[in-house]
Amino acid sequence: DEMWFVGRGILQVTDKTGKNVYNTIHSGAMFGENVLFFGQRRLASVRAVTFVELYSITKDSFERIMENFPAEMIYMLKIAHA
Repeated sequence: DEMWFVGRGILQVTDKTGKNVYNTIHSGAMFGENVLFFGQRRLASVRAVTFVELYSITKDSFERIMENFPAEMIYMLKIAHA
């Protein structure tokens, strides 16, 4: 399980068939955080609209980092609940 950060580009969040677009994601956004924070399964797909540059972090790496930076964990949880 991973959380993804959009370094550059535009993506669309769709249903699993790809027919219904729920949201558009731009540079600076993230997705997949609910899988890391809350253990939820993925309910949607993400596809590139333009060339994209993505960065990811695994659940294990994220948890190790957050152990050392608890204030940032609180901030990330607030974003995830927004």
